[in-house]
Amino acid sequence: MKRIGFLGGSFDPLHLGHLWIALLAREQLSLDLVLLVPASVPPHKGTGTSAPYRFRLGLAERVAAQREGLVASSLESEQDRPSYTVDSLTRLRRELGGEAEVWLLLGSDSLEELPMWKRPERIAELARLAVYDRPGHQGSASARYPTDRIEGPVCTLSSTWIRDRLRGGRSVAGFVPDEILSEVEGCPHYRGSSG
Repeated sequence: MKRIGFLGGSFDPLHLGHLWIALLAREQLSLDLVLLVPASVPPHKGTGTSAPYRFRLGLAERVAAQREGLVASSLESEQDRPSYTVDSLTRLRRELGGEAEVWLLLGSDSLEELPMWKRPERIAELARLAVYDRPGHQGSASARYPTDRIEGPVCTLSSTWIRDRLRGGRSVAGFVPDEILSEVEGCPHYRGSSG
């Protein structure tokens, strides 16, 4: 039976913190694949994303192509409506049939917000939860949902911080994967004064 990790998010842009979670989870949970699943319209991001979905998916594809066991997924490619994790996991389960175990990979900050997500109890039925500690949220995993831990150094990187650097005209070398650095630094959606 295949073991699949599902790492969703806006990936706006994808950075080394995302990659750490994917690679550490693959190793520690003995996953066959980790899906990088950019949200088309993230429901929890207010006004949405800075960069278009196809650009963010392209970044994930380039990063996944360089690493064994990572696959970029267009599972949330709807362009006009929010991408809810429960709907994506339902689609993934339908595609996989009963032939896989699925882990939802998320930061401890997201686990704290899980009760506010659409149908959180159903999410916990569709996938096991694997949690990576985020700054200020270590050990805050809710006892409401059984979780596996993804062990690793606490990562303070965030897409917001990276976008702020880019808007300030600073380099993000060393914070995003090398193979997408020029695309991220050259993206007008990140270099602009808003977003």
